[in-house]
Amino acid sequence: MRLGILVSGRGSNLEAVLDAIADGRLPAVEAALVIANRPGIRALEVAARRGVPWRLLARDEFRSTDARDEAIGLALAEAGCDVALLAGYDQVLRPSFFAAFAGRTVNIHPSLLPRHGGRGMVGMAVHAAVLAAGDA
Repeated sequence: MRLGILVSGRGSNLEAVLDAIADGRLPAVEAALVIANRPGIRALEVAARRGVPWRLLARDEFRSTDARDEAIGLALAEAGCDVALLAGYDQVLRPSFFAAFAGRTVNIHPSLLPRHGGRGMVGMAVHAAVLAAGDA
């Protein structure tokens, strides 16, 4: 299975996935492409250090968010990805992504985000909101 991995930050989820591939916990999985939406993030360093091809597809490089999401889907399709893994990816993908990429898409972002998130709420802000609400 060829895996495309979408990232937005440090790359800790990316590292965990790449470690699991390397040590055989994810047999028959190949990291085919990493796509980032932000320049200069650590996740791109992780991809480069591990020899995984990567692309930066930042929102400001496109006429619209829909165009950016379509480009992400096309990049995954062109790389022959079977599955897209949102590994800490901090954007909501539009229908244009799913029209361009017919593979499966899995999000490993915290499941409590819909209840506690909101515009601009990522990372520690969501974590603090979850803890303040008494949720585990």
